[in-house]
Amino acid sequence: MPRYVRWSALAAGALAFSLAGWLASVVPKSGGSAANATGTRSQLQPAVHRPGLSGREEDRRGRGSTCPGHGPQRGGGAVVACPLSVTTTSLPKATLGARYAGPKLAASGGTPPYTWSISDRWLPPGLSLSPAGAISGSPALVGTFHFTVRAADSARDSNSASMSLTVGGCTSTITGIRVRPLAIGAGVTCLDQATISGPLAISAGATVSIQGSTLNGPLYVQKPARVAVCGTTISGPASVTRATGPVLLGGTRGTPCPGDTITGLVTLTGDSGGATLAGATISGPAHVAGNAGPVNVSGNTIGGPASITGNTGGTVVASNSVSGSLSCSGNNPAPTDHGKPNKPDGPATGQCSHLG
Repeated sequence: MPRYVRWSALAAGALAFSLAGWLASVVPKSGGSAANATGTRSQLQPAVHRPGLSGREEDRRGRGSTCPGHGPQRGGGAVVACPLSVTTTSLPKATLGARYAGPKLAASGGTPPYTWSISDRWLPPGLSLSPAGAISGSPALVGTFHFTVRAADSARDSNSASMSLTVGGCTSTITGIRVRPLAIGAGVTCLDQATISGPLAISAGATVSIQGSTLNGPLYVQKPARVAVCGTTISGPASVTRATGPVLLGGTRGTPCPGDTITGLVTLTGDSGGATLAGATISGPAHVAGNAGPVNVSGNTIGGPASITGNTGGTVVASNSVSGSLSCSGNNPAPTDHGKPNKPDGPATGQCSHLG
């Protein structure tokens, strides 16, 4: 074979080999599939290759081009979801007894919509967090309250953030020792680590917050706007009648409103904003009657019979230890114990017959 023919055959073979390699590099293999773009944030597609960039640099630049927000990269690249993050960093102050109207909590990334909850510690008593992220209600105690919020998205991812909310608004603050009876009129009055010798009388229209105090005498409250008594010792009977707003006497252990210690009869009657008697140690009977709004009688140690009658708006009677009978009647709807039965020494009767 002439020499030039052999060289021509060799050149043709090399061209065919090069062409086959080029086709293999640009035609996708059958059966292949792209990564799932709708997975969790850890299942992200790799960024589209850009000449001159390393894989790590590509990933960093690709993330920067898509967060915050969602959507495809330029040029039709992979969808990159931003990590779920709580973006609210602070909350406006609240005022004791006033309706709180702060903005909704906010988050970004993940897969909306978001569902909100409190995951650690507590909001100020009187406030609550809705699943949509709205904090609402009227705070019952002053102070700065620390808590943790949790946002969960529809892909079951979640993120938490620590927050604080300060409640102020006391027009008069009483501390220290007062060796005489005390009468409180209308306005917003706060007792904080105070010691009062003699009866404490609170008159119509007053908003009162009592924390960590000692009352060496009875507590009489008539027609207040709202009353909260937390972590306080009362050496005498305690009576709150015809309040127009919520009444709070104690709470569960470890919450911002610890239980009270009360000597004598406790009476909560005719209050229209709901009433809570919780976590208290009471040396005498307890009578909770004729209250509108939610009523909660829970976790108390009651040194006498307890009667819960004629309350409307929903009544919880749970986990109480009663030295005597537990009687319930005329409540609409009937009381519930949420699966936490009471322990009366005497009979449990009427609507509470199955709660003891």
